[in-house]
Amino acid sequence: MGIDALAVVVNPQNTFAQSLTFDQLAQIFSGQARSWNQVDASFPAEPIAVFSPGTDSGTFDYFVETVLDGEGDALASLEGAVLSEFDTELVRGIEANPNAIGFFGYAYFQEEGERLRALAIDGGSGAVVPGGDTVSDGSYPLARPLFVYSSPRDLKAHPAAAAFLSYYLQNVNDEIVAVGYFPATDATLAEAQQLLIAALN
Repeated sequence: MGIDALAVVVNPQNTFAQSLTFDQLAQIFSGQARSWNQVDASFPAEPIAVFSPGTDSGTFDYFVETVLDGEGDALASLEGAVLSEFDTELVRGIEANPNAIGFFGYAYFQEEGERLRALAIDGGSGAVVPGGDTVSDGSYPLARPLFVYSSPRDLKAHPAAAAFLSYYLQNVNDEIVAVGYFPATDATLAEAQQLLIAALN
């Protein structure tokens, strides 16, 4: 339980791109736009260096579903793009190239401090910068809930699993921030506890 957010980041030397729409992100990560001025005429005519999590990553899948309407082949085969399962490789690549752009979990952006800059993202309701408040209130459009699943049958058959799940729900918010995610609301956790109780009856 909790919330994960994706950060779309650029090199700090990129001072022209402050926010991007979903349509502009789709142009970049599908290869329709290969230079920055094709994204916005006011941007410089410099080639875009694209960095993305690898195709085995859940982050890749989420971005493709949310921004590229499920069409991940264009990104997966984009000439010159760097796709990697290692976020550190993506971070280093973006840090080294003033014309780079990439995305990964917000936790990795936080670790990098001033060496990367997160863009505000407009999912249709105005540009929003990722952060604790905007992720928690749902206004940042590249955020997704995290879930823990189990079946009532398994919980009844394994009381220790049910006890662990109850413990987890009571303590998850104390730990989740430390690993770079955002806490679930009290209402969400209370609802999960009620669902657990109902599953055991």
